[in-house]
Amino acid sequence: MLHLTVMLVTLVQLPLPDAPVDALVWQDFDRDGREDLLVVPGSGALRLLRNRGDGTFEHLTRAFGRGAPVARQAVWGDLDGDGWSDLATLGPRGELRLFTNLAGDHLEELPVGLEVRSVQGASALRLLDFDGDRALDLTLDGPGGARLLRNAGGAHFVAVELGGAGPAPLAPAPSRESAPEAARTAPPSTGSTTTGSTVLAALPPPPTVSSATAIPVGIPPGYMILGDTPTAPAGYTATGLVVKQERWIDRAAMTPRVQHGAAAVGNTIYVCGGSGSTLLSSVEGYDISTHSWTSLSPMSVARFSLGAAAVGTKVYAVGGGDATSVLGLVEEYDTTTDTWSVKAPLGVARLGCAVVAVAGKVYALGGMDASFTYIASVEEYDPSTNTWTPKAPVPSARIDASAATISGKIYLVGGYNGAPLADLHVFDPATDTWTTKAPPFQGRYGHATAFLGNQLFVVGGPGATHIERYDPGIDTWVRVIPHPIIQGLSVVNAGGRLFALGGATGMPMNLTQEFDPVVLYAFEKN
Repeated sequence: MLHLTVMLVTLVQLPLPDAPVDALVWQDFDRDGREDLLVVPGSGALRLLRNRGDGTFEHLTRAFGRGAPVARQAVWGDLDGDGWSDLATLGPRGELRLFTNLAGDHLEELPVGLEVRSVQGASALRLLDFDGDRALDLTLDGPGGARLLRNAGGAHFVAVELGGAGPAPLAPAPSRESAPEAARTAPPSTGSTTTGSTVLAALPPPPTVSSATAIPVGIPPGYMILGDTPTAPAGYTATGLVVKQERWIDRAAMTPRVQHGAAAVGNTIYVCGGSGSTLLSSVEGYDISTHSWTSLSPMSVARFSLGAAAVGTKVYAVGGGDATSVLGLVEEYDTTTDTWSVKAPLGVARLGCAVVAVAGKVYALGGMDASFTYIASVEEYDPSTNTWTPKAPVPSARIDASAATISGKIYLVGGYNGAPLADLHVFDPATDTWTTKAPPFQGRYGHATAFLGNQLFVVGGPGATHIERYDPGIDTWVRVIPHPIIQGLSVVNAGGRLFALGGATGMPMNLTQEFDPVVLYAFEKN
């Protein structure tokens, strides 16, 4: 079904300039979890608007320290590797300027080398990590050629030769007066570019039109609509621009809990134990089709820092701790009868272990043992024989790591062994071997991981303000949307959808959120 969004009306009042606006660029500038707005006017200086969270925006008059630049393109990205989104701009003559984000207070222009100062006449700016060193590089396009500037670290850029001929010169960029008539008369679209991907965003989303409803008539040439398929409707031309918006949607609240276990069977997520106002033995089921919670039979023992995994219609609650000791307890929950039964205990009692299921077997990885020592040991549980078998240990001991599975392999991220760990190890149960992969951007513990499609999402952990996403196909990490600093949560893929559950920011939370990736396509009226 084709859904169309007509970009014709302003839905919220913003302190915008009187002159035409070329772009509205979204970014959480101050990392408060709300998307702020950078106004790129057709003429005049940039304006940064802080999102107050109540549907209004505040103009940050001192956002640029020594004065806001005049620019016709602006791109957000962490140029200096400090975790804050910095800004690159192209001026009226295609000149490049860079600004560092000072902890969400204001932007300060960076001193730059000759390679940056000499850029003139660029018509397009993009950020990407072309050499895989996890530092954003710059590409600049122009009628006379292209230029690639490599980030040597700390936003220090050096020119890269293209095709052995050295950096190609950039011709002067065309003025707005020389642009095609349709481009000059078309109303502005909102946009944001990070690491080379163009993103359009509504203010907030305008009304949608389904395929059962006729596309509104009277849309002037040059105006844009958005659809959820790449095929242009009659009378429109595909622009090649793709809208990519990722967000979390609040769902029905659960019992406040942290350091619990969670696993999905079909369209139901089962959440077990954890800590609330006291240690919990309670169990709840969340139906992703009705977005409702149901109380279920409790476990036999209240415990926290346990893990959970599902095999068939059974959920296994593994390890954890009670008020006085570390547990080797394993319980099996039958989702068809709402009953629990005790199974063979772990060979090594452990809390804070990562627990996953692969090919009908359950794995417990790392954690802390009964002597409160970080451990690297791994055990495999076979439900058909009710036995645990030791497997190859994790490359280093850790507690509060998180794991997820895809293609028969276990991806173990981070953890704690005296300090947060920034690493990724992959376990192949078929060969009982570990492989080390590219590390994430920051060390995490008390976080959660899950696959959505073929992408691994890592959410939460102390000090972690953004979600990270890993692509196993190219062994590469990227930072994605902000997320509140939550630890001890769980993230579960149920029915091909991603849910974040519980956790704490000081006190246990009743959080239930669903990840909502939106991909739309922009079409221009002929």
